[in-house]
Amino acid sequence: MMKICKRGKSGFPWAVISLSPNAPDFAYQTSLQDWPHWVKLGLLDEVVVQVYWEDLASLKDELLSSKLQALKTSLPISVGLYTGPFLSPKSAQQLQKEIAAVRSTHYNGVSFFCWETTFWLFKGSPSDQVYQTFLKLFPAASKAPNS
Repeated sequence: MMKICKRGKSGFPWAVISLSPNAPDFAYQTSLQDWPHWVKLGLLDEVVVQVYWEDLASLKDELLSSKLQALKTSLPISVGLYTGPFLSPKSAQQLQKEIAAVRSTHYNGVSFFCWETTFWLFKGSPSDQVYQTFLKLFPAASKAPNS
């Protein structure tokens, strides 16, 4: 990992080294990804940690875990939220609750996985309805330039 990051930064000093791992313990146990150690070594510029829980209480517990809380002081950490399987995506109301949980715990932002359900277009939702839903979820986006 160290060689990859150093090589990338030497050729492209403006490059951002980003990682989207699972939570620290799970990432290490299942994939031998010791990304908290990589953070301590200064190898990463940002992390989008995958917090894919079905129930809100488990999501909140993970967001408040001491390991993730401690890492937030070292670099920007955003939270990846799972939008659900293709045939039964999560509702906008559920995602709104999850986004609120992320915001209340002061992470850098959110990212959605997976593309098949994020925009619901493949399920027949009109694009205007999807757009309005995202404006409700992210009201500041309506005030952004070129929105």
